[in-house]
Amino acid sequence: RRYGIDKIFSDTDEFHSQDHLDCFVVVVPSRAIKDVAKQCLRTGKPVLMEKPAGYSSQETLELIEQAEAANTFGMVCMNRRFYSTIEHGLAALADCGPLRGANLEIPLEITRIQQGGRLTQAEIDGMMFQNAIHGIDLLRYILGDVSEVHSLARPNKEIKYASAVFSSILEHEGGAVSQVLGLWDTSNVWRLKIIAESGWLEYEPIEGYGVLALKKTARLPPEKTR
Repeated sequence: RRYGIDKIFSDTDEFHSQDHLDCFVVVVPSRAIKDVAKQCLRTGKPVLMEKPAGYSSQETLELIEQAEAANTFGMVCMNRRFYSTIEHGLAALADCGPLRGANLEIPLEITRIQQGGRLTQAEIDGMMFQNAIHGIDLLRYILGDVSEVHSLARPNKEIKYASAVFSSILEHEGGAVSQVLGLWDTSNVWRLKIIAESGWLEYEPIEGYGVLALKKTARLPPEKTR
């Protein structure tokens, strides 16, 4: 009533049977995204869902298979690639030669989050998929799709993920390489360094209007590098 919403449903079948709708938008707690999105995909209509699309690759595969069976598609909300600071930074780096790689730090104050008591244990267990997925998508946007992943994980689940460590080296299809480092229970600042042939770009933090540094170096002519 407050926002003038005309139709309110308590029956999911009735909600999904609305033929006049163009698509569904799934904005629910992360623990419920997979199941709710799967129900919506069964209708044959496109689905825009919040991230993550499941807490594992198997859950994501379930959504893909459901979309294919219903002859429709799903899309996950990823907004970091649309940040104006990212676009402006890449434009400034454009004359520094091809992009060679990137370093991305994704910390998380997991102990403070757990002490807050707002999230369920399922959400805590899937925390790496909830937030880090934004960073992975950003690297794919900047450097291209990933062909190989080499990873190390020390989740420390036995002590409730305190000071957990996650690290990956990603090989991108275009030949670039990126590194992802998640040190939980450290200062919660996302940092990104994009490295080109003759310069680099740094964000600290990525969010909001953080410090952005651009460094260009002189490129040696080919005969000087042999």
